[in-house]
Formats: sequence, structure tokens, C-alpha cells
Amino acid sequence: LKDYVQNTVNKVKKSSSGGGGGGGGLEQYLNMIPGGGEIMPQLTKMYQITEEHGDDAQKIAKEAIKEIEDVLKRRVGEAQDLAKKANEKRKS
Repeated sequence: LKDYVQNTVNKVKKSSSGGGGGGGGLEQYLNMIPGGGEIMPQLTKMYQITEEHGDDAQKIAKEAIKEIEDVLKRRVGEAQDLAKKANEKRKS
């Protein structure tokens, strides 16, 4: 579980640096979304806590990541439906 959390954070860090440093990537994208700039600091805090407080903190982190994934999937579906309706309205 520790490896899972660490790998997830490392992927986020790599994405946020654009893979080549100098910013960009995920962090730049998140900053374009209202309130999105708060996500990276929270993920960093979660990672730090899991490093310091073991299995219970890691369980919470894994559950949090799963919840985030579930919300994003649901919201992407809603956005796709909205886009589809807008395209249909524009065609008619």
C-alpha cells in the first residue's frame, strides 16, 4: 500500500513538472480550473502524512484517491452529456 501511495504521488509530481521541470503538466492544467490549484498541495499533504503515520494514514489516502477518481468519472460523464446536448441543439 505504501508503494501504491508513493507511486501515485510520484506520478502526480512527474505530471505536474511536465516530466522535464519548469512547471506545466498537471499542475498547470489544475490551475486553469477554478479551485484546481488547491489539489496539488492537498495531495502533497496526504503523501507526507502517509509517510509519517503508517498503515491507517495510507488506508485513508487510498480511499481518498478512489473517491476522487469516482467523482471525476461521474463529472466527466456529466460534462460529456452536456457537450452532446449542446451539439444537438446547435445542429437543430
